[in-house]
Amino acid sequence: MRVYLFIFLLLILQIYVAKFFSLWGIIPDIVTVFIVIFALKNGLSDSLKIAVFTGVLQDLMYPPGIPVNTISKSFIVLLVSNIKQKFYYSSISVKFFLIFVVTAVDTGLKGFITYLSTGILDFSPVYLAYILVNFLTFYVVSVFDEIR
Repeated sequence: MRVYLFIFLLLILQIYVAKFFSLWGIIPDIVTVFIVIFALKNGLSDSLKIAVFTGVLQDLMYPPGIPVNTISKSFIVLLVSNIKQKFYYSSISVKFFLIFVVTAVDTGLKGFITYLSTGILDFSPVYLAYILVNFLTFYVVSVFDEIR
């Protein structure tokens, strides 16, 4: 139950507070970073529950008509669980690869779903900076998590 409350608080932080920590005008996606870390530390079933809950909340906040966030967050958990089973994810290079792939897949999947629903395909070089910002966020959270 506490994890669901924590996710709700992260969403509030994402919407109202994270913009003050933006780099190059790009807001870090702390919710996706949390889902990746949660999926690394927990099983597939619990991680999927969290991903679906988070995705539904995000889709309710920004209703485009298609559950874009629910699909992308669930796919992220499946991807992380698959990578977690094949690699020792403790090294920084694997973590970098993981967050790079997850953020790229998340951005690409959302772009593709938006394209299917609207016919507009928008991929910008800013997405590379978004991937870098998410990696930095993931790295900072991982360091604090290891210290704890």
